[in-house]
Amino acid sequence: AVRDEVVLRAATGQVMRVYSAAQFGGAVAASGARTVIVGQHAVTSYANRTGKVIWSRQTGQVPQAWQVDGNHLYMSVAAGAYQGAAPVTALRRIDLNTGAERIVRPHGRSFTGSLDLAFSGAVLFADATAVRAYSETTGRLLWRYRGALPDAIDAATGRLYLISGNTLVEVDPATGQTLAHVAGAAAASSSGLYAVRDGDVLGIDHGALGKAWGYNVAAQQVLWTSRPLPWPHFFVDLSGIGGSAPPDQDAVLLAICAHVGVQAPGAPAPRCSRPELAVLNR
Repeated sequence: AVRDEVVLRAATGQVMRVYSAAQFGGAVAASGARTVIVGQHAVTSYANRTGKVIWSRQTGQVPQAWQVDGNHLYMSVAAGAYQGAAPVTALRRIDLNTGAERIVRPHGRSFTGSLDLAFSGAVLFADATAVRAYSETTGRLLWRYRGALPDAIDAATGRLYLISGNTLVEVDPATGQTLAHVAGAAAASSSGLYAVRDGDVLGIDHGALGKAWGYNVAAQQVLWTSRPLPWPHFFVDLSGIGGSAPPDQDAVLLAICAHVGVQAPGAPAPRCSRPELAVLNR
């Protein structure tokens, strides 16, 4: 399956370009001049003004898992497709500015687990037993953390967060050293947690009286809660480009429903007849 990625002019909403992307791909880097798209069989950088290809790197016959860290895209090399069970025998490390590519291989037959995250020089692979961090440049195993899954990053503080049971664990991405714990279902719920920004966990409670909240890891306390938000409510964007809580801004953007319509027969939930955006200051 494929999908279209649409580039709009921010000032006018005019459609500038439409690019074809893989179902689990899409725009992984963008500026006013260029857009980098993960497609079905290649990663391609386009010039937005003309639509011409600036560079393109072939990635094989089946779509692969990928992650972005800084100016580099990391894509698995496996016989199976994106969600396949085939072992990852290598990673493509692609420079998003120039398209320069190098192959990173593990110190063994394959990386253990599936590619879940890339951050601060480490690529994280996870399976049912542990999270394992490998060097982004050498493929060497850096550390492992048993009984956990990758959950979030904090670019401002350079910290990585794992979920272990109902506990959010702050670790050093280079060494795996545990730096802090956030225990409790509210702060550690992967369904309610959106992001960590400058040491503050941002999340949302679901349900008709749900609120958004900020929890400071160092102080181990809730800093603020919003007023009850009309249901349904959710963070606007989970893609990583822009997002509901940009790392360099204090604004948190939520979608809420100002008025719920009549529930149609057989529908699982009533339709929102007046969606709105709510901006919070974190």
